[in-house]
Amino acid sequence: MQTMTPMKRLTRPDNPRPFEITERDVDILAFVARVRFATTDQIIRFTAGSEKNVGTRIRLLFWHAFLDRCDHQSALVALFNQVGNTASIYQLGTAGKKLLAQRGILPMKSRARSPLIPHSVATTEFILAVALASRADGAPKLVDHGDLLLAMPEATRALEHPFRFRVPHQDNFKPISLNADPDRLMSLVYSDQHRHNYCVELDMGTETVARRRNGEIVLGKSTIGRKQAAYFWGWSQGRHRSQWGWQGFRVLTITPSERRIASMIDAQREITKDRAAALFLYTTPERIAEHGAFAPIWISSERDSISIIDRK
Repeated sequence: MQTMTPMKRLTRPDNPRPFEITERDVDILAFVARVRFATTDQIIRFTAGSEKNVGTRIRLLFWHAFLDRCDHQSALVALFNQVGNTASIYQLGTAGKKLLAQRGILPMKSRARSPLIPHSVATTEFILAVALASRADGAPKLVDHGDLLLAMPEATRALEHPFRFRVPHQDNFKPISLNADPDRLMSLVYSDQHRHNYCVELDMGTETVARRRNGEIVLGKSTIGRKQAAYFWGWSQGRHRSQWGWQGFRVLTITPSERRIASMIDAQREITKDRAAALFLYTTPERIAEHGAFAPIWISSERDSISIIDRK
């Protein structure tokens, strides 16, 4: 008679108890595949099941290599500094990749370098907030990242980095290449097929907003300012139409503090010469957690209390 190994949260037993894959399990794997990294808590909230039952399914999926745990200690320390004590972080395992491939679900490419994992988990938190909000009656449907690629021009789908576009620009009479490389692309599609398209930027508060020389922003040394310039000039040149097939888009930036939002808006106004105010919207994780992603929690350079599903 085979001896079963008792449940352990942090190790994979040699002889895990057998189990059958359910549709909820497939949903869990598909969610993790789409976001790259997710905590136990995020998976539980996505499934809307009981903490105990979903926790058991996660452990079984981990035991059988459908999920893998993140073991980058420096990433866990960084995440602790951002959000406090957290449960395990999971990514797709070898068995999970095989199962989803059989079902035609393609995972996002994983950038598993340790410093990027807290950023990826924070991005997952925002996408989860949008996904949960989209389940409400009458809410628009979320079309997220990889699914958007399927509807993009053939030439774009063939690119190594289809969601990135490069914008040539002159900075102090020197040619520089600006890159718009969103952390996430998403669309919200309404019942009448009207759609809003968004580039998502998740700011952890560590990047330089605007470094100046002689009172002027130096794009080469301003991480956030350089991104803003790339989006603005890319939008001006219609790169979103030629590369993504979008008629329009907005940039959503989630950043840790209201003070940082004010700094970003100051840089945006200077870089764009106070044009295209509606192109950029900002909020904080606290606003999202308290009110939800579709609530009027977004700020532009013109006003506060904007909803990303406002169709006016």
